[in-house]
Amino acid sequence: MRSWTCITRVILGFLGALVLLPAVALAAPSIAGTCGVSNATSSAGVLTLNYPASIAAGELLIAVVGVDGGLTTTTGWTAAGFTELSDTDQGNTSMSVAYKFASGSESGTFTLSYGGTDDDFHAVICRITGAHDTTPPEVGTAATSASSTLPDCPSLDPSGWATEDTLWFCAFTTAATFTVTVDPASYALVDKSEGVSSNASTYVYSRANSAGSEDPGAATISSATAWVAQTIAVRPSAAPAGGSTIKCIISGSFLAAGAC
Repeated sequence: MRSWTCITRVILGFLGALVLLPAVALAAPSIAGTCGVSNATSSAGVLTLNYPASIAAGELLIAVVGVDGGLTTTTGWTAAGFTELSDTDQGNTSMSVAYKFASGSESGTFTLSYGGTDDDFHAVICRITGAHDTTPPEVGTAATSASSTLPDCPSLDPSGWATEDTLWFCAFTTAATFTVTVDPASYALVDKSEGVSSNASTYVYSRANSAGSEDPGAATISSATAWVAQTIAVRPSAAPAGGSTIKCIISGSFLAAGAC
């Protein structure tokens, strides 16, 4: 009877309650709003890129820029607060990928300079919520082809984290504008930027998947052309401290077990 008396005293003696809440399972990062899309002919070596709207401080920005021609060097990322993750020149088409954690002051446009030759440029910049705020995104070793109908984003096993609810991107740039007839398996189109005068395009796909590594399937385009393809991984935000259970006193005082 003593144990039942103890339990009764605990329940009736609380002015408040000790609540045990399971830790919230964090979802994968997600793309917020509409991505900023840019395309133009730029033989002067300067690219003007559009930011997405409504950027908030702390959001992750991922930029994918394609050029129909050689993009031997790209400058201006640092001045705009971005860090370049990859810069791949296939010869007939090129692609650069960069990221930044937003300050919240970004709006309108910014410019990049490049070395090399081009006909068109085309860019997609997306803002992402729920990303880890100290772990940068990672990319694979870019895949390229001089002529193929199967842009194939490379496999990627991020070194900065293991199996988590990761947001994966498959992005590719083509040297001519053709129709995508088959999307990468299990991936959804985020946005695309098609070059002017039918010269080149950049396509960005994504999916959330709790996996330690990813190897997106190939897309299919309607005619063979040169392409560059890249995989990007975004880690989810850090789990709250305190283990698998969150304990909180709602109100009143805690009656220790020893008081029984």
